[in-house]
Amino acid sequence: MTTGKTESMFMIMSAHLICTVLHLLAQYAESKANRFWSNLFIIIKVLFYLYAVVFVQSAINYDECNDVTDQMPVMVWLTYEVFAFYMNLFGVVFFLMVSTYVQFKTIRDRLGLAGDMRDRLDFLRYCYEDLHWWQHWFIQVGLYLAGLTFRVNRDDALGLSASQAAVILICGAVLMKTIYFKSTFEFDTLTKTLLGCILLITLMLIPRYKWLRE
Repeated sequence: MTTGKTESMFMIMSAHLICTVLHLLAQYAESKANRFWSNLFIIIKVLFYLYAVVFVQSAINYDECNDVTDQMPVMVWLTYEVFAFYMNLFGVVFFLMVSTYVQFKTIRDRLGLAGDMRDRLDFLRYCYEDLHWWQHWFIQVGLYLAGLTFRVNRDDALGLSASQAAVILICGAVLMKTIYFKSTFEFDTLTKTLLGCILLITLMLIPRYKWLRE
């Protein structure tokens, strides 16, 4: 088990490093107007990360070692890597479904820098800079629901920490709707209130985390 988890950790950390380098190389090639090499680096990055995720997933998916793996913080990390990967994919699919019914306006649109890019580029490629915020929020929602589903003692009340986290997620959803899914964007009182609530509750969670850890 020690050898297995060490090998899996090495694989997933190497995947992050290699994929980051490939991503930077793709951006550099694109800045030099070399689309062939840019697309090639992107394809290699995607394929390598897919291989790494499948490798790690197969390493943590054997039931006969549950008594050992359930007590390993490393396995929690590896499980999160796999979980976050799939939540990213589901987040993109859900984003496309929402944007089909409600127009998504990027920051580039609001600054008047889009030109005809929206018509010339693939939609996901056009809005990928703003899509990261959506994906981060979607992953947090998935982690929150998974935490509630698989918590050890289901008879206990959710408590203050879970309630605070739920408020952060709700505020984040309303904030994204205000910023990206309205025809006009104004830094109004609602936006300031949402940002203030998220900051305040996040700061409140820090001492609670320290208390729970102790």
